[in-house]
Amino acid sequence: MFMLNLDSFDVIPVFEAKLGYKQLFDCSHLILSLHLCYWRNSLEKTNNRIKHLKRQLDESEEECSREKAAKRKVQRELEDLHENCENLQREVTNLKNKMRTDFRRSSETFC
Repeated sequence: MFMLNLDSFDVIPVFEAKLGYKQLFDCSHLILSLHLCYWRNSLEKTNNRIKHLKRQLDESEEECSREKAAKRKVQRELEDLHENCENLQREVTNLKNKMRTDFRRSSETFC
């Protein structure tokens, strides 16, 4: 019988008389193989998780980019509307002034 310490990869024989060097070596080799398999599996899961998170990040960045483009488009449309409004207000003011001058001229001719 022997006791395994998986944290330090050591094999501590309890009954040294029953286990020889080859059996201890085989046990150590088996333990190392199990640890290697565990870490490979863990590494593969971690790499898959990283790939998944990178895909999510790319999708989020694309969505953010689309939203920024939409915001810029709406901002341009708003600026165009403000400019059109200012032009129309200017035109209204010009027409009012023209009406006043025309009214004054017409009133002067009647007097």
